[in-house]
Amino acid sequence: MKEKKRKKQDQASPRKMGREKRRAAASRKARRRRRMLLVFYLVTFFIAIVAAVVLSVTVLFQIDVIQVTGQSRYEEQEIIQASGIQTGENLFLVDTSYAEQKIEENLPYIGTAVVSRRLPAKILITVQEAEVSGAMEYQGQYAIVSPEGKVLEIVDALPEGYSLIEGMNLKSAQVGKQIEYEDQEKKEIFTELAKSLAQHGIAPITKMDLTNLYDISVEYDGRITLELGLPSDIDFKVRFAKTVLSDPSMAEESGVLNLVNAKEEDRAYFDEPEESPLPEEENSAVQEDSQPEQSASSEEAAA
Repeated sequence: MKEKKRKKQDQASPRKMGREKRRAAASRKARRRRRMLLVFYLVTFFIAIVAAVVLSVTVLFQIDVIQVTGQSRYEEQEIIQASGIQTGENLFLVDTSYAEQKIEENLPYIGTAVVSRRLPAKILITVQEAEVSGAMEYQGQYAIVSPEGKVLEIVDALPEGYSLIEGMNLKSAQVGKQIEYEDQEKKEIFTELAKSLAQHGIAPITKMDLTNLYDISVEYDGRITLELGLPSDIDFKVRFAKTVLSDPSMAEESGVLNLVNAKEEDRAYFDEPEESPLPEEENSAVQEDSQPEQSASSEEAAA
């Protein structure tokens, strides 16, 4: 019996091994087919992406509108030309950062320019006019500057109504670019002071004097000198000055507003200019001129 069973097992083993080999071969074939399908799908997807990119560059998303918004002294076409962007270019190949830089450099009175994309085919340029902080002497001329220190213009004479900024010692001044200063500390202090004055709306400013950084002063409206002293707490001092100058009683006043210790003492001191006595000769002349009038008045009274 045992021999018969052994013979049956020996006969069944080759058949079993054959089935296993066929199953293994089928499995390998299926895996190969799946890999080939995966490669096919990946290649097809890649070709579709390339085709979409080529199509978008050559046919789709071509700029057909360039719009300019915001306030500026420049014409719309000047701004578009300065950006370097042209209709027909691809919307997504435009370097917006470079276009912003070119606008601000080529058109210095534009303080900020923002270039953005608008689907399907539009470029929007938003500009903001630069604020004028004042004029600094430079090589016998005057550099008109913004609060950020950008050179807006170089002129031969101080324009009427512009504040004179003294004591800055410029190293270089090129229109459309940032000023280079001999003293970097003065640059930082001026920038902080100019921005603070603009932010708090103290105007008109007729002069800023940063010659001595221990004795900084600002002349307001040609009649009130703001003594700031050291550059510490500049923004606080400027805000304090704004509060004082906003008082209706200061509308016609002239003198010196001392803000040197405004932070520590929470107060400022206003000194009106002292009336200078008349010179002796002028005083006697006034007295002589007044004598006939007095006598005339007495005659009239007697009559």
